[in-house]
Amino acid sequence: MNLLENRFFRFIKQTWLRWVEPPPSLQDATRRRQSRFLASTILALIFVALFLALPIPLSDGFGVLTRFSQVHVLLIGVLVLVLAHRLNHRGSYRAAAWLVVAYSVIFVFIGGLPYTEPTDASFLIYLAIPITLAGLLLSGTAAIGLLITVLLLMGLLPMLFPAMNSLALLYEQGSFIIVLSAIGWAAFNHISHIEQDRQAVVVEQERRLRLITNNMHEVIFYVDAQGNIGYVSPSIQSLLGYSQEELYNSPIAYYMESTHPDDLQMTFTRIQQAIQAREPQSFEHRALHKDGHFIWIETVAVPLTMNDNGNGGIVFTSRDISERKQAQERLSAIERRRRALAESVTEAAVALTSTLNLDEVLERILSYAGRVMPFDAGWIGLIDGAGVYPVRSQGYAERGVQLSKIMPYITIHNTPVWQEMLKSHKPLFVVDTLDYKDWVRIPELSWVRGYAAAPIHAGEQIVGFISLDSAHPNLFEEEDLDALEAFAEQAGIAIQNALSYQTIQQRAGQLEQRVQESSAEASLANVRAETILYHSSDAILLVRDNRTIAQVNPAFSRLFGYDAAEMNGKRLETLFDENSHETLLQALERLSTVSTSERVEVLAIRKGSDETFSADIALALMVGAAGEQMLVCSIRDISAFYAAREGLRQALEKEHEINRMKTRIVTTVSHEFRTPLSIILSASELLYRYEGRLTPERRETHLKNIQEQVQHMTTLVEKMVDIDQIKTEHLDM
Repeated sequence: MNLLENRFFRFIKQTWLRWVEPPPSLQDATRRRQSRFLASTILALIFVALFLALPIPLSDGFGVLTRFSQVHVLLIGVLVLVLAHRLNHRGSYRAAAWLVVAYSVIFVFIGGLPYTEPTDASFLIYLAIPITLAGLLLSGTAAIGLLITVLLLMGLLPMLFPAMNSLALLYEQGSFIIVLSAIGWAAFNHISHIEQDRQAVVVEQERRLRLITNNMHEVIFYVDAQGNIGYVSPSIQSLLGYSQEELYNSPIAYYMESTHPDDLQMTFTRIQQAIQAREPQSFEHRALHKDGHFIWIETVAVPLTMNDNGNGGIVFTSRDISERKQAQERLSAIERRRRALAESVTEAAVALTSTLNLDEVLERILSYAGRVMPFDAGWIGLIDGAGVYPVRSQGYAERGVQLSKIMPYITIHNTPVWQEMLKSHKPLFVVDTLDYKDWVRIPELSWVRGYAAAPIHAGEQIVGFISLDSAHPNLFEEEDLDALEAFAEQAGIAIQNALSYQTIQQRAGQLEQRVQESSAEASLANVRAETILYHSSDAILLVRDNRTIAQVNPAFSRLFGYDAAEMNGKRLETLFDENSHETLLQALERLSTVSTSERVEVLAIRKGSDETFSADIALALMVGAAGEQMLVCSIRDISAFYAAREGLRQALEKEHEINRMKTRIVTTVSHEFRTPLSIILSASELLYRYEGRLTPERRETHLKNIQEQVQHMTTLVEKMVDIDQIKTEHLDM
């Protein structure tokens, strides 16, 4: 029930407010307030008239009027009041006010008819109401004029109705009307003064507000709840080219038509969000200027809450952000270009360092330079004394220019741009060569209007330049120099790597030749050692560290009767008599602790026989190919020589010396040659496989190791030749 009552009273209130709302064309606040008060007065009088016209048995009528006539008079009055309301709503305020006042006066005079009794005149005291209304609705002058008119009519009333006394009317009803009107007028004046003071404050605030809004760079719109523009600040002229009069009181849709089609939906959405959420919304959009071009605008929509329905309109604050947008676009363009340049420099760095061929590096430098900074012709020059000689060029031949004929006449001393780069170590550019006073003018290069160059560094030293020429001025810009400098740095690294690789290749070729020569000598020494091993008359065994036999020579098979395959893995002690085991073990113990070779005489056993024979054993240690320790065992049958030992002692000593020499040769060949060859092989393998990953210091270390081992092997070979000569001399003796 309460909900229904609230809705009913809300409906009545909203209806009342809608009926008393002044016409939209009435903009003055005082006039709107007066119009609203007049409309309220008219509606109040209409409701009173309708109430009096209801069939309520209060009286039979007013004076001589019957009930039926009373209803007609009231209905006619309602029509008159409706007419007054329409006149007020159409803007004819004074006509409507006079119509209401006149109707009130006539209604009071009719209400007192027939004035046959003195008491009938008491109804005339209600004339204070229209007089007060005249003062409220019109002016004090109108109220005084109406008061005088009413008093005159009251003075003339006895002429029409003899039962009335003029003096009594003027004294009783007239004085009451005057007093009541005066009190009402005094109260109205007091209220008016208060209202005027309040209005003065409001006007002053409004004046200040308008002073602020009229001088703001931003544009302020006020759009009422009906969607019409109620206010727009003068700065709209500078923002969009429209005057205040062109937009004032026009629908907001008219203004929204200037919004760019791509931004229209977003703009409507943000305005709806502001209205629904009751929160300010900020958005950026493009608007069409009156002269036909679009500008960027930042708008803040602030919803207002004024009416009971919660919608008091929206205030828009807009400002021109075209310069900011242009700056943002320029920054975005610069950022995109920098990003593209960075990507181009990175891509160029990868491409330049992916090869070590100097010709390919130089070709790629000019190819990728065009991605970093566009040019019509360019060349790469390396410093040679006081001049710069081009090592690669592009775009000059098409213009009939031969740099090789021009460059001898251009030196660092007569070229200011090169001198500047040598001094600053930084790139530079020339916007227009015609305006550059220090430009070296060459007839063949008269077409060059723009120039950019960067030094090529090798460490801290400048070794050359990248020069780019353009047939158009203003092509090169300041922000391009950072990218060109980074590119030149990568180009310098690539050129330095290619030159280093070229030097390394030359050295590697020389080393390879030396290694091949040393390998040939080592191979010859190995052949000699194998020849000694396999053609020796003595039985030779290679024994592992655990005293198992690994290899035997043919002389062993002839001496012991075993095949080479049979002896693989057998223990060395199985070849000798048990009584000789102790002697053999002692020799091996000494060999592993205090000596490098041992020679003992033991009793050996041939295959398939218990017969023993005297054998001389020479023992020596060596390192195998895999780094393990091996025992070289040389066995000779000395049973035939025991009888002539004494006579042949000297010959045997010489023979023992030869055997020791052989042992040393084998040991030297197996140990001294394998170790340097292994080092050479590993170092060359690393250089071959990981050339691109090794630092220059690491490559130099490996190459130095190869040189040292080759020299070591050369020395060994020379010593072996000397030993061979000594052996030959001994044999000759």
